[in-house]
Amino acid sequence: MLAVRKRTMNISLPRLSLDHFIDAALLLYLFVLFTFNHHIVGLSYLYYMSYFLFVGFSLVKVIMRIRLDGRVMVSGVTAWYFIFSLYVVATALWSDYPHLILETVVRLIQIIFLIFSVSQTYATHSGARRCVKIISWAAFFCVLYIFVNTPPSEWFAGNFGDDITGQNANTIGMILTVSTLITAFFAYYEKRRYYYVVALIQFAAAVLTSSRKTVVAVCLGVVMLIFLKDKSVKLLIRMLVAAGIVFGLFYAIMTVPELYSVIGRRFESMLGYLMSTDNDNSMYMRRLFIEYAEKFFLESPVLGSGAHSFSQMIVSVVGRSTYAHNNYYEILVNFGLVGFFIYYSMYAYLIVKLLRPVFRDGNDVAKLMMTLMAVILICEYGIVLYYSVYAIVFITAVFMFVSAYDSPEQRAFASQQNIMYTARERTI
Repeated sequence: MLAVRKRTMNISLPRLSLDHFIDAALLLYLFVLFTFNHHIVGLSYLYYMSYFLFVGFSLVKVIMRIRLDGRVMVSGVTAWYFIFSLYVVATALWSDYPHLILETVVRLIQIIFLIFSVSQTYATHSGARRCVKIISWAAFFCVLYIFVNTPPSEWFAGNFGDDITGQNANTIGMILTVSTLITAFFAYYEKRRYYYVVALIQFAAAVLTSSRKTVVAVCLGVVMLIFLKDKSVKLLIRMLVAAGIVFGLFYAIMTVPELYSVIGRRFESMLGYLMSTDNDNSMYMRRLFIEYAEKFFLESPVLGSGAHSFSQMIVSVVGRSTYAHNNYYEILVNFGLVGFFIYYSMYAYLIVKLLRPVFRDGNDVAKLMMTLMAVILICEYGIVLYYSVYAIVFITAVFMFVSAYDSPEQRAFASQQNIMYTARERTI
């Protein structure tokens, strides 16, 4: 607010707390993470600058907390990933490829500090909501960046965003899957109408990536959000409308020439492969990786063969180093049943803890978190995520909500919010 009194200009600015700076730093970091492949020389500086900016602000908050009450908060999700990381490093003791562990260790350390930093600010009900909003807006700005920097003539080339970001279609698709569902939640559950526009733009970008599992995961996620919304007589109508929209979408994908060239032909090829009438190279290679992953797993089923073992063992089969394109089999081969149990124990914990707020309390945000867990599990059948920074951020956001919901004060706050949303919905 600007005021002029007695020839003196007074400017009243909004008070900015440390949390506001942390929110801005996280938004910047996630935008850079989503938009630029930080392995590219030059862009790596931008990535690490934004990373240390966010971690630095968070550490200031830690120091302030220590000075106030002498406490340092270490969340359960931080402890989980730290234990998993220790086991990953320990596999170098029996791995045939111990020299490959260094690159993984650098990534694991980054993730540990990132999780620790996120937990310092977003371990409340309102904090978890802010965290998922920041994820959604960072992805939206990423999409806008791609659209602006991609000539319209190349939008339907089938590799939307690959050249601009340096990321592959699987990574971009996974990010857009989660962010589209978050924006759909705020649009549908909380009646924020402008979020529909954001969700449509994000979903359009997801389709243009030509990633089949992204389109399927988003559609299933939206249907799940609608199904969990309520159990009233309106549910059947909503599900029928959702089914109609999905059918219309796939009809457009298969009949509109531009959409068919981007992704329709890939669905057609997938169907032909499943019916043994066509040879889909992508699906054939993924099936091949799974078959050999099962064999590699049996060579060391309990402890695993060590970090990046699959990528080296598959060279004799396909002539090059590559990952399993499947998080479950990648972890089983590299880290065995022990590593698999450690890693997916957090997933199991989150799903179990979400059952009560979703099905008994009817908490809206919990329904979003349950949907995110479902689509992450779906996507992990076609992508390796255990050391992906962005994927662990998604898991951390879910944990922040679960952790906050266990607090009596936060449960009361969540219940009050649900009452407000329900009352508002009935008046619209």
